[in-house]
Amino acid sequence: MLRLAYFPPQVKVQIGPVAAAPGKQSFLVTFEDFKVVPVVVEK
Repeated sequence: MLRLAYFPPQVKVQIGPVAAAPGKQSFLVTFEDFKVVPVVVEK
């Protein structure tokens, strides 16, 4: 699942991938090749 949302330019935010378990037991996760790139809006 991917969520895109607008953030005003003057607001500081933290971004990154998140993993959640459907139950109570935790698990290890490794994210590889994570990149932040601009979203291209086609007109």
